[in-house]
Parts: sequence; structure tokens; C-alpha cells
Amino acid sequence: MGGGVSKHVFDPNKEVLKINGRNLTDIPFAIPEDHPLKQLDLAQNHIQRIPLKLLNLELLDLSQNDLRQVLADNPDVILEYPKLKTLNLTECNINEYPKMINSLKTIRVLNLDRNYLTQIELDLPGLKSLNLMINYLTEMPPLPPKLLKLNVGFNNLKTLAFSHETITELRLSGNNINYVSPDISFPNAKLVDLSHNHICEFPPIDKLFPKVELLQLTANFLVESPCSLPDTLIKYDISYNMIPHIKEPLTHLVNLTHLDISNNLIDECPDIPPNVKSLTTDHNHFKSVQKMTNQNVRLMILLENQLQELPDLSASKVATLCLNRNEISDISHAERIPDTIQQIELISNKLTTLNLEFLAKENIKTLTLTNNGITTLPKEIVNTKLKALLLGENPLSSLPKLPPTLNCISCNSCKFTEFPDVVYTLTKLTHVDFSCNQITCVATIPSVFVNLNCNQIDSFPLIYKNTQTLLLAHNKLRSFKIAGKALVNCDVSHNMIKEIFLNPSNEIHVIKLAFNPLKYEIDLNWFPNIDSLDICATKCRVLNMKDHKRLQEVAQDYDDTDFIQKRNATIKLFNCHKTVGYYEFIGVRPTMEDSLIMRQINKETRLIAVLDGHAGNKTACVGAFYIPELFTKIGANALLNDIPAIIHELNLKIGKMGLKDGATLALAIVKPDEIGIAHLGDARCVVIRKDGSVLELTVDHKATDRMEYDLLKEKRCFLQFGRVNGTLAVSRTIGDLDLEGVLRIPGMTVHKINKENDIRLLVACDGIFDVLSSAETGKIIAAEPDCARAAAKLVSIAYSRGSADNMSAIVVNLEQQTGFLSKFF
Repeated sequence: MGGGVSKHVFDPNKEVLKINGRNLTDIPFAIPEDHPLKQLDLAQNHIQRIPLKLLNLELLDLSQNDLRQVLADNPDVILEYPKLKTLNLTECNINEYPKMINSLKTIRVLNLDRNYLTQIELDLPGLKSLNLMINYLTEMPPLPPKLLKLNVGFNNLKTLAFSHETITELRLSGNNINYVSPDISFPNAKLVDLSHNHICEFPPIDKLFPKVELLQLTANFLVESPCSLPDTLIKYDISYNMIPHIKEPLTHLVNLTHLDISNNLIDECPDIPPNVKSLTTDHNHFKSVQKMTNQNVRLMILLENQLQELPDLSASKVATLCLNRNEISDISHAERIPDTIQQIELISNKLTTLNLEFLAKENIKTLTLTNNGITTLPKEIVNTKLKALLLGENPLSSLPKLPPTLNCISCNSCKFTEFPDVVYTLTKLTHVDFSCNQITCVATIPSVFVNLNCNQIDSFPLIYKNTQTLLLAHNKLRSFKIAGKALVNCDVSHNMIKEIFLNPSNEIHVIKLAFNPLKYEIDLNWFPNIDSLDICATKCRVLNMKDHKRLQEVAQDYDDTDFIQKRNATIKLFNCHKTVGYYEFIGVRPTMEDSLIMRQINKETRLIAVLDGHAGNKTACVGAFYIPELFTKIGANALLNDIPAIIHELNLKIGKMGLKDGATLALAIVKPDEIGIAHLGDARCVVIRKDGSVLELTVDHKATDRMEYDLLKEKRCFLQFGRVNGTLAVSRTIGDLDLEGVLRIPGMTVHKINKENDIRLLVACDGIFDVLSSAETGKIIAAEPDCARAAAKLVSIAYSRGSADNMSAIVVNLEQQTGFLSKFF
């Protein structure tokens, strides 16, 4: 471990030597034992030799060097570092505790995480911080008496049955702990993390951790809320358990600022301690909420509960209230809403009317009433100061006079047959959504964002000068002029356009002309910043594409005759089959990271997929290009069992290309009698039946799912903030090759098509399912006979419900699986 050939002496005037990540096997300098060197960083190398004696060294970092054989060859070597305080041996492939460490009595910080230790024999009485995360310990080793920080997370401990007088930070997350002894004591512990264990019950907290300030118990199997909480608590998290009731009041916790009780079975929201600022209570079974007197909570999220009436927040200062997905039918008790309220969300409740007193709250700026049963609005709404009014999925057919302060109006999927004249009078509008109605005619709409998809519009006036997004897909337009100076995103696909006028533009990024009887030559030199173009099922030609610098995707028809000339991952070649419909939308994201596959592999086999990129769009784009090509290589006998090998080969290609991003995948191999499914991540495949009911063919690969978590742990991953290694929310992906431990084996299943009952297949990304349940998507799709229109409606509804992601959906007709479009018109 020591020794070496003659070298130049390291600069005697420097105290720090940092030479990490250079593939070194030896230090390229001679360092005399009395050198003033204090810090030596040799991480991420292949170090075989280090000086055995350095009298002034205080920090030695050997992380990410493979030291297993080096240590085995030098078991009795003695290191002389009389001033060493910190020793980093993270991820060094060590399987036995190096006893030479015990000779370094001055060490205060020892990091041995991400190794293969099954036991250790510490003899470092002055040690203050010990990190043993991600090893294979089954029992807690004897600990130094003055230890302050201990991390033994993501090992194989089964019990918590030891005590310690001085520990202030105790991190034991990600073990298999199922028993916590009532006799343990940590009198000075301030941070305790026991998340992601198997704990079902907990002894009184104040007996175990009387001074605890941060208590993390998320993702266990708790069936009772912990009792006797000390008033020292500042942050308390018991989310993702099975707690039905908070047994003891929490109001004595006067120091508590962060409280998370979400994702349980709790029947009543407890009284909130007075100084809580961050409160998370969603996904419970609340039937009632105790009157809230807390003055510090500004955001109250009661999403996915069972409330039937407004909670009493009159004594609070809540500014934003989310009551989505409850059972509220009456909002007449407006006195329960504090005067401080500015934003209220009541998506997917049971409202039929809007109370006048409710509207009298002067500070309300955003009112979201999407997916209720409201038929009319009171005329008094004009007197409010609303800036955003979201009314989608209500049986509204007209609007009264609206407040002039409005900048956002959304009425998608209502009953409008005429565009309301009142909207033209709103001079401050920036966002208008009347998609999925039966509107036949509109005038120029003065708004930055205009969504009129899925209507019956047969003509459109000049585009407003400031309009940036204009969505007119699935209408009856026969001609169109793309001439808005500010226009960035324009979609006029699925119309009857035979004539189009394009003006050169430096602003436009997206043009969608698909499924129009249109013959046109599109010169990309006119659009230097365009990144997406869809000309499927048209007779359009693209000029000057080869040297275009920004172009990311061109969707066009698959054609065997010129496929060889189109071997370019930028080009998406779709089989424009009349029984397959698709729609994709960037949403509020700055970039589009989804890619689609729709390809006929042979006479009876179709390949359908959605790839949802993250941290970039490269992997999704490359995957959408290569997956069909790899299937084609296999030939007519390609089976679901070939998918793992195809994904492996795809990952090899991604690695060779040096791509750093990743993508989830939902893929369906559709045959006349069965559907083969392969998926990685949280994109989904769902079968829709005649009555609108659904059968989910995929299970989301979430990192917080217990089965997925166990697989990740086998791969030596850890979870932080519910994400793989603190980064990725899903456990399985394509790509992400720099993220160690991510699973890349797809989940697979085969579904035998019930020809009497199965009518559609939906393949969609999580941007849809973030705001719509699979059951809701089934009802939307079953109600729309046209697959392409169903996909567009689904995306429009997801967007109006507040999806913050890219949105992509493919709908396949399972009732009609024969017949091609040799010509669309």
C-alpha cells in the first residue's frame, strides 16, 4: 500500500492536493512525511499505493477507488496520520472492515458507505460521525461513546434495540426494521429518520427521543399514529402509512412548522398546531376537518379525501385551498372561507350551483370548478375581481357578463354551440380554452393562448397579433393562413384544409398539419427556429431539412420506398392507420420530451408506444427511432419476449451516443387476438370496455412502491425525497445510464382481447394520469367513436385540469383491426 519509484516532491507551500477522477494508480508526487499537506483527495481513481506516514494530514479521501484487493494484500499495514480527522472510503468495494483504521485514533469523521460490509469492529473512541449507508449489516455494531451522527440507512437491520447517550442524528431509513424496543433511549437525538422500514407500531416517542426535532416515519406499515410526541418537534412526517386516525391532539406541538400526514386512511383532519407553515394532508379519508385556527398555513391541500362540505377555515389565513376530488355538493357556507383566500380549486366534486356569498369574497383571484355539474353562473359574477375562471367539464352552454379583470377563461368540454360574445369584451385575456365543444364560428380572439380543438369551426379570421399558441385541430377548416407575428405553436391537424398560406417566421416552433387533404411544399428556411413538424396523412413535402439546426422531430407517413433515405432519428415514420389516433402537446413545459411509435410490423402486428423523456428529449427520440428498426430486424416472428433484448440493445446504443437523459416507455404489440405489453416507468397501457370501464395492463414503476423499492435496494440504490438516489421518481427507465441501480428490465404481460367487450386501447404518458384516473380516461374515450378525436379530447381535458407535464396519448380501435389507408382521402 506504500512505496513506489522516485518522483518529484509535491510543492512544500501547498496544503491541499486534489487529483480525483484521473484513473491514477499512484500519486504522481513524492510527499515527505513532514510535508505541510492537510488535505489529500484521491477519489475516483485506481489507487494502489499511498504514503504510510503523513504527520500533518487532516483529510484523506479515497472514495470510489477499488481497494478490496489492496487491503487484502496489506492486512497488517500501519498508517501514521497523527492529525487525521476525516477519512472517506465511500464506494471502495470493501467487504471487510480495515482494522488499520482503528490505529487512527484522531479520526472524527469516517465514511464507509456504499461498500459490502457485513460487520465492523470499531475502536475509535473519539469518532463523531459514522456513515455506513448501503452495506449489508444485519446488526448494529458497538458504537463509539461520543458519536454524534450515525447513518446506517439501507442495510438489513431488523430491529431497533440499542441506545446511545450522545447521538444527535440517527438515520436508519431503508432497512427491514419491524420492531422498535420500548426500552431504547436516545436522550439527545434531534433528527430521527426511520422511513422506508416495516414498522407497524411505535412506543411513546417522548420516552425514546425526548428532544427530537425532525421525525421521519414515512413509508412504513404504521396502523396507529405515534403517541406522546415531544413539544420539541419541528418537522413531523408520517405519510404513506395505513393510519386510520390521529389518536392524540397535536396542538401542544408549538414548535412544529412542517406536518405531513398525507397518503394514509385518516378519517378526520386534526386541529393543526399554531406554528405549522407547511401542511400536507392529501390522499386520506377525511370526512371532516376540525376548525382551523392556525395563522401560518398559506397552502391547504385536501386533495383526494371524502369531504362533503367546506372545511371551516374562517379563523385561518389560508391563501390557496385545494379541495379537488372530494364529494362537496354545497358551498353555501361561505363564512367558512377566510378573507385571505386568493385561489380555490374544486375540481371533480358534486357542485351544481355557485353560491352568491361565495363569490363575494373579494380577494379570490382564481376559481377552478372543473368537472362538476354546474349549468349556469350567477350574473353577480361580473362584480368579482377574478383573474382566472376554470369551468371545464360542466354542462354550461352560455356565460353571463364576466369580470373585466379576467386573464384566463377555460370552458372545455361543456355544451357551447356558439362562442360567447362576452369573451370578446375581455381585454386582459391571455388564456382562452373552449376546446371540445360544438362551436361553429369564432371571431378574432385577443389572447396569447387559444385552444379551440375538437369543435365544428369551418373558418377562422386573422390571428391576433399577440397569439403565441393556437390549437384548432379536429375542426372543419378548409383553408388557413399561418401569419401571426408572435405565433409559436400552431395545430390545424384533422381538418379539411386544401389550401394553406405560410409566412416566414423566426418565432414559430411547432406546426401541425396532419390529416388534411393538403399538398404543399414547406421550406424550413422560412422557419429557422422550428423544432417540430407533423405532416402525416398529407401530401406535403419538406424542403431544406437536412441542414436545419433546431429541428427535433418531423412526423410523416411510413413509406418503404424511401425509408432508407430517411434513416434519421429526427424523422418519426407513422403508419397512419384509421384505427389509431394520437395527440401530443407540450403543455406548460418549456420543451417537448415525449416521442411516439405507431408502426405496422407485419400484416397482423402493430407496434404502439409512448416514450416520455426526462432531463431531455434525446433518449425518447432515439428510442422512438430504433425500437421499430430493431423489431424489423427480428422480422415477422417478433414477440413480446424479444423486448428485453431490444431494450438492452437500445441502451447500448444510447451509451455509445453518450446520452445522459432517460425516458419511460409504454409499449403495446397489438395483434388481432391479443395485446403484448412491455413498460418501464409510469406511462400506462389501459384497455377500455364498451361501458367505459377499464383494465389496466401496466402497474406504475414508482420508486416509492414497496416491491419496486425492494428491487432498487437489491441494486444498492437509496431513496431520498421519494426518488431513486434523490433524483428519479420512477424505478425503471430507458437510458439514465449515469444513474446507478436504475432498473432496466420491463414489466410484461399479455392480454387476450375480449372481442365482445374490449373496444379501445389507450397508451399514454404520466402527464395524462397525473390528473386523470384510468377510470376517467375510460369514460372519455368510450364516449368518442373517433380514436384521434378521443386522444385530442383526453389531452385537452388533462391540460385543463392542470397537468404540469407534457401530454401524449395514442388510442387504438380494437373493434376494427383490419384495413389500411393507402390514401387518406
